[in-house]
Amino acid sequence: MSARQPIPALIANPDTPESLRHKLALVQEARAFAQTELQLKADESYTSYVQLDRPYVVWNVFAAPEFSIQAQQWCFPIAGCVAYRGYFHKADAARYALQLSESGLETWVSGVSAYSTLGWFDDPLLSSVIHQSDTELAALIFHELAHQTLYISGKSTASDSSFNSSTFNSSTFNSSTFNESYATVIEQEGIRRWLKAHGQPQEWPRYLQGKARNEQFIALILDYRKQLDTLYRQDLPDLEKRRQKSVLAENLRNHYKHIKESEWQGFSGYDAWMQGPLNNAQISTIATYHELVPALNELLDECSGEMACFHRKARRYAEKNGK
Repeated sequence: MSARQPIPALIANPDTPESLRHKLALVQEARAFAQTELQLKADESYTSYVQLDRPYVVWNVFAAPEFSIQAQQWCFPIAGCVAYRGYFHKADAARYALQLSESGLETWVSGVSAYSTLGWFDDPLLSSVIHQSDTELAALIFHELAHQTLYISGKSTASDSSFNSSTFNSSTFNSSTFNESYATVIEQEGIRRWLKAHGQPQEWPRYLQGKARNEQFIALILDYRKQLDTLYRQDLPDLEKRRQKSVLAENLRNHYKHIKESEWQGFSGYDAWMQGPLNNAQISTIATYHELVPALNELLDECSGEMACFHRKARRYAEKNGK
């Protein structure tokens, strides 16, 4: 926070590289767009810039039991309960992940380029995200400002029958899943409107292609997660569960390879992720960000795309269930 530099001053400074100046101006435009078009709260967030000396701002540690798809949660003041624990240094994250592994948990460490302080501070733009494309950078602003607009810090086992979505009719409410799914819906709707408003027809087909590919990948991983859950519920010896779990992971890799070669023309954007252990901790990162996206999109449709209505409905549901 002490290294922040005002973005307007950097834009006006003739010594600022033109590529950086372009990105800073785009962020300011995306920030204004988020307030007017998406009805998001911004305050003074993303009006300053910080040059970091590392590729990620934090590294998150995820964990889950060997035979459960339910991710471990950590609870903190302000942030509440989340399905990860963050570290500013990769070595610290790896050390903590090793401790969890030694206690019998499966773990996954992932670098994170940005995060929101939920409105408690004026979040700066970080150099760890400045390399992203214009569309990706705008999407990031929309996603993080969504957290600042609505964030549920608790969890509950209540349900709300006033919501029609079958996805919401669950006996357990997970605040992390709600928060990330909500921000993902805002991000996707924001980009749709952003590209339309900026008259970038050449970008829209590419975005749709990427979105369709991403949804196909997510569906593939969530199906794998469902198969794991079915396996874990069976009355089998641990050794047999491990064997079948290994078979499922190999089947997933083969399925991914087939889709990549036959439908994605060799697109390799998910290769690094697929080279991971594909354990319960790694799989939880996909579920957390996307599990409630279909249900929240239903709420957006009920509001005919009117954002203030959508925020009210999402907040009402979250406040009823997130204790």
